[in-house]
Amino acid sequence: MRIEIIIGVVAVSFASPVSAEKYKRVTDAAYCLGVYQSEVNDTLKIHLGEKDAKPHAAEIKQLRADAFVDSAIKQRKIRAITAIKMRSVGYTDGNTCLQQQERCTEQWYLRAENKVDPESNKQKLVNCNSLAAVVCERAYEICE
Repeated sequence: MRIEIIIGVVAVSFASPVSAEKYKRVTDAAYCLGVYQSEVNDTLKIHLGEKDAKPHAAEIKQLRADAFVDSAIKQRKIRAITAIKMRSVGYTDGNTCLQQQERCTEQWYLRAENKVDPESNKQKLVNCNSLAAVVCERAYEICE
């Protein structure tokens, strides 16, 4: 009886880290679904109306992550509601990153039009992009 309990405890202790790592991979993939979706939406805005638009890297990554998460949901490795929430957080982070980068570029362009000193303008762009980097690093560190 004691040996069975010890074997059971040892088996559970070895299984837990593996399960936790698998769960992290699935939740990261769900998060990345949102990040990729924000990229896809941004790309669609840029290439709207192009007849020969080919799938972009974000769309391909999104399809792979979607299949992985769907499979994990079916295998009950993650709850669907958890995947939806993680995807929402990823979308928000990806969207915030893209919007901040666009703002920085627009501000740089406006300053350039107003003949602001090029060196000063460049430094302001660097400073602005460093603010975006915090959110962008989190999103793309997980998803690359």
